[in-house]
Amino acid sequence: MRPGEPLPEGRAQQLAALRATLSGSKVLLFIDDVVSEEALLEVLQVDGPFGLVCTSRSKLSGLTALVQIIELGPLPDHASEGLVRAVAGPTRLTDSQVSMLAEACAGHPLALHVAAAHLARRPKVSVDRYLEDITSPDRGLRALRAGQTALEPVLERSYGALNPEQADLFTTLGILPHISITPDVVAAAMSPQSELDDAHVDAATELLDALFELSLIEQIDEDRFVFHEILHRFARLKAASATAEHRESVIRQTCLVFAVRVQTATESIGFVDKDAKVPSQGNADALRVLNADRPSAVAMTELAGQQQMWGPVVSLASDLTASLWHGSHWRDLGRVYECVLEAGTQSAKPEWTASALYNLGMVASHLGDTQRAADLYQRSAETAHKAENPYQMHMAQIALGTLLINLGRAREAIPFLRNGLLFWRVIEDNRMLAHALGNLGQAHLAIGQLRRADQYLHNSRNLSRMDSRTELWNRGALAALLRRTGRLTEAAKDASLDIERARAVGSREWEAKALMELAETPAEERPASAPVHPLQDALAIYRDTGDVQGQVRALFRIGSQAAERADIHQAAEHLGECANLATGIGDYEHAARALAYLASYHGGIGHLDEAETYFADARDMAKHLGNPIVTAQTLQKNAEYLWHRGRIGETVTYLTEAVQLLDGTDEKRGLAQARAALGEALIVAGRWQEGAQALESVISVMSDEASPATRAQASRALAVLYSRRGLYKEAMSTITKALDQCERAGDRSAVLHCRMALANVQARNDRWSEALDQYDKAAELATEQKDLHVLLTARGMAAVCRLHDEVKEQAVAEIAKLIPVAEQLGMQSLEAALHLNVGSHHALSRDHEKAVTAFRKALALIEQLDDATLQAPCLLNLARSFRVLGDTEQARAHARQAFNLHEELSGWSDAGEALVLLRGLHLDSAQDDSKEPTIEELLGSEQEIDRRVLEAIRARLRTVDDGAVTKADCEVSHSAVATGRRQINVSDAVREALSGLDVEQLTAHLGNSRQTCAACNLSVDETGEAELLLMKHPGMDRLMLRLAHPHCVASKVVQLKGKAPKEPKVVFEVECILFGRDRAGIIADCYGGWGSYRDAQVRDLVLTNYRATGFTDLQSLLQMNDSRPLDLRDVPAVNNGAVQAKLEDNNLSITGPSGQLLHRMPLNFLPRWYQKAAEGSLIVVVGRNLQGMAADDPSYLVRAIASGNAVGGTVPLTVVRPGRNRPCPCMMRTGRKFKHCCGRIAVAK
Repeated sequence: MRPGEPLPEGRAQQLAALRATLSGSKVLLFIDDVVSEEALLEVLQVDGPFGLVCTSRSKLSGLTALVQIIELGPLPDHASEGLVRAVAGPTRLTDSQVSMLAEACAGHPLALHVAAAHLARRPKVSVDRYLEDITSPDRGLRALRAGQTALEPVLERSYGALNPEQADLFTTLGILPHISITPDVVAAAMSPQSELDDAHVDAATELLDALFELSLIEQIDEDRFVFHEILHRFARLKAASATAEHRESVIRQTCLVFAVRVQTATESIGFVDKDAKVPSQGNADALRVLNADRPSAVAMTELAGQQQMWGPVVSLASDLTASLWHGSHWRDLGRVYECVLEAGTQSAKPEWTASALYNLGMVASHLGDTQRAADLYQRSAETAHKAENPYQMHMAQIALGTLLINLGRAREAIPFLRNGLLFWRVIEDNRMLAHALGNLGQAHLAIGQLRRADQYLHNSRNLSRMDSRTELWNRGALAALLRRTGRLTEAAKDASLDIERARAVGSREWEAKALMELAETPAEERPASAPVHPLQDALAIYRDTGDVQGQVRALFRIGSQAAERADIHQAAEHLGECANLATGIGDYEHAARALAYLASYHGGIGHLDEAETYFADARDMAKHLGNPIVTAQTLQKNAEYLWHRGRIGETVTYLTEAVQLLDGTDEKRGLAQARAALGEALIVAGRWQEGAQALESVISVMSDEASPATRAQASRALAVLYSRRGLYKEAMSTITKALDQCERAGDRSAVLHCRMALANVQARNDRWSEALDQYDKAAELATEQKDLHVLLTARGMAAVCRLHDEVKEQAVAEIAKLIPVAEQLGMQSLEAALHLNVGSHHALSRDHEKAVTAFRKALALIEQLDDATLQAPCLLNLARSFRVLGDTEQARAHARQAFNLHEELSGWSDAGEALVLLRGLHLDSAQDDSKEPTIEELLGSEQEIDRRVLEAIRARLRTVDDGAVTKADCEVSHSAVATGRRQINVSDAVREALSGLDVEQLTAHLGNSRQTCAACNLSVDETGEAELLLMKHPGMDRLMLRLAHPHCVASKVVQLKGKAPKEPKVVFEVECILFGRDRAGIIADCYGGWGSYRDAQVRDLVLTNYRATGFTDLQSLLQMNDSRPLDLRDVPAVNNGAVQAKLEDNNLSITGPSGQLLHRMPLNFLPRWYQKAAEGSLIVVVGRNLQGMAADDPSYLVRAIASGNAVGGTVPLTVVRPGRNRPCPCMMRTGRKFKHCCGRIAVAK
């Protein structure tokens, strides 16, 4: 055939002509839109050297073995956009419009070409309006027309080739929204009012396959099909003629079959065992069905709502709810229940309305619209109450309570949660009762009431054992309680198990919660199978599900962990996002805590105004919240910032308030930490007596409330106090122990602060090289931890140390560089200290004019800070320089101010120095033969002086008589008595008053015991020097001896006035211990109980009494076991039968033949100790000077045994068990019942 020649008329003639043409020619034959396999098969049967390319809308599956079939699907996005630009031109559409057009046509080449051509030839047409037209489900297809080319006629030809059944299916699917469907859904939609059977489903499968073969529908899974968007719009056009009755029937039946499918799949998810450890085999398939059906079921609910078919709406929503909750599909849940809300409103069904409001509240809560959520829950409860539906009412109240807990408003939540407890019990709904109790446990946990929290959580767990879903609701809180009570391994194991359970049932919310709880446990405590990055995994889940509350919690923890590892910029990034989200949803707890960190961060980089603003916002949010723990934590963070800036008065105020807030909670470890911080701040503020008292309460051996880190912090602060008081040995002993504890615990931050404290101790004792070494080490640690405040302080004080070696000028230059940095960061205290030390350097160099300039700069800063502890030495230094410069009046004025401040601060030695300086100033201007000045002349006013000031200057000014101060001619005679480790000085006056007594024996007892100074009440180091004081009172006939620091009071006889001191009591501090890990015992450290008999020999009456009743002197065992270590499990039994121990609850008493050996006193013990004690025997060790916990450091116990100051014996023990439902008496007690703790262990044994 040649171009232009007419085709033969008959089909046979046409085929003959084609064969003739192809048989002798090498040609490429292109055939467009092949309609059937038969038509193409005729061409394929022609012999010849030709090539063939054809296109078809049909799959041509029957020809697969004869031809190579290339499947052409929708164009990818980049190809679609390229086609649009090529047809429409590069400037007709913007990039975003090109993307929208490609998306609207869903990659359909002809649709893309038609739409782009339409716009290209109509430059005045609005692109945005045209995009609206073509995306319309109803008119979009007809809008795809360009000239004589249109999409609808092409699709009409394909539709026209369908048989009646196929066309009916196509039209039926056009009634439905653009969803994926399965054969059973199709069978239900096409078989109204009849029961489905396999025949219906098989028929539907055949019809779907026929449409697939014709490329009118796409198969996306083994039994799941979906229209291309363009074809669905065409199907909607064809379905427009369907009757209303048919349309409603299709929608009703489709809703029904989706409800059945969702319900069946949801109910098949779970575990096969009571402990929820073995997942059901069908979980994976059920989850796959739910995920695939979810978009379709939601769309059907909305379609039924549009048709006002309220019955199908509520029916499908009811069955769909559980799966949407389960998968955390909150936005889909919102779409469904907007339809239900309209159904309830339009049909006047308040129970539907109440349910819709409740679920919409749940959606708003998770998506972060918390105010709307609270309002919806309230409306749901009110609507349910009016409808006399208590079940729904209490459900809404539980949800409201849960929301309030998540927002940090736990106290407000408790009434809502408690309100329904009786109702759940009456109707015996253990699942909801367990849920309510679990939330109550979380609420009490949040406000620090751990005992009640433990009760509620364990009751919840016991109720929910038969329902794995309920248990998972509350297991996160149980794991939190385990963690907060020290059971970290158990908490990590529980959290890991919860993650596996949640994944097994496909619950992303439960999985995220378990991941969050796992992240709270130390990595070394977690099982090997636990996720490596639990917080990041949890955040990904929360972001994927749109759960804003979850994102807040995860971001906060990620930021906090970054802060702990000194990644301050990442911490600020995550906590900044956390603060923004938390503020937006009204979560003031996390907002306050995140803002507090951000405030510290900005303060650390010198953005002081921003820091102040953030802290003000954080405090306001915390106080608005009303949660004492959150408020206390915010105040502590603010106090830390203020401390760095030197505003120590405000620091004390905030920490005092924090301690008061925590004191009303069960958060005892947090309280101990706050007390330690307050004690240290009080010391820095000059209120050292109060500070010492607070710190001693933290490190007391009788307290089990402080963590090792908190004890180390308290010890560090006490070392600072000892150093400030001139007690170098006490300071070194204390800070060395604290540093050792922190290094063994691997607490890098605590090690940093201990090194700074150690450096300060060395510097105050003029050990400049040792101090410099410690400051340099501290600077390295601060650099690693990115703690700019400590780094700057360490470098500044290191430079001060260098002022005392040969590089003085370099040190001055270094300080000059650091002062502007300190000013930029608002560290006025450091700035003042640097000026003060530079002034001291100039004074030592005899350049007093420069010294005065530096001192005045320091004083100006100090007065702004109102820091008397810095102001007093600064004034004294100024006075000294003014004296050298000849300005007597200025010197006297400053010296008097310094004296008054030092005396107010109980700085008696420094006050004495000021007094001596005033005397020197007086003598400078007096005549040679003038008398010694009176106190009034020195101080300028008549006032009493603390006698301890005069004691402190005895070395210079010995006698005080009638208000006159005279020079001392000689020292009072005294002698020193070495008592093993402590040297005790005894004056002749004291020795004379003790004539007839063995003074060496007395001092030996005092030298081998914990002692505090009679003047300042601080510890006297066991290796240091002390003064012996004999206290006398007219109304006291017993011997009373005390020790004092040499610079506080010299050895003397002190005549007491006022009321006579009370008789000292015998006091025991008792530690529970397992000897050899399997024998229950106690170690009792005894105070008091010394006395003398007729021979005037002072004896240990307590240990003597124990020996007399049959207890063994442990020194003898040490001698007998000289060749092997002493094993206290071998302590002999007390065999006289008259010694009995009794443990009732946690109170122990020991009775001997002559009465009480140990009066009833409370013990702290763990369940393991109680288990061994219940076996009926107790090893009792009683000794002197048994400092600390022997289980941690047995050195004091070994020393006491070696020196003959410890006795021991094994005695029978009667354990009186508390009632099963009584609180457990062990130290882990947080309200747990005895039967669930120590009682359970005893029964198991």
